[in-house]
Amino acid sequence: MATELAVTVAYGSAEQQTVRSVCLPLGSTAEDAILAAGCAEQWQDGRGGRLTLACYGRKIEPTQRLAAGDRIEILRPLTADPKDQRRARVSAVRRQSARNRVKAR
Repeated sequence: MATELAVTVAYGSAEQQTVRSVCLPLGSTAEDAILAAGCAEQWQDGRGGRLTLACYGRKIEPTQRLAAGDRIEILRPLTADPKDQRRARVSAVRRQSARNRVKAR
């Protein structure tokens, strides 16, 4: 039976993506993985709090115990609501379509 587990820690900013693999003792947590990968600075939100963590896109707590092969992701906050962005794109397309119909007459 293995005494260590290999996990990956990932963080992506607007400028770059950081992906680091680390080996940890069995029973390690997501927080342990972030500290071992040297990503503690990216985990801070700039206001004294911490950003959200996920494992393969599913939200987890820092105390979550890890399994071999897990990918821990440090999630940045959204800069805009995706639904609002889509509404704005659809509205712009509709306005352009209406203009084109008026010109065609």
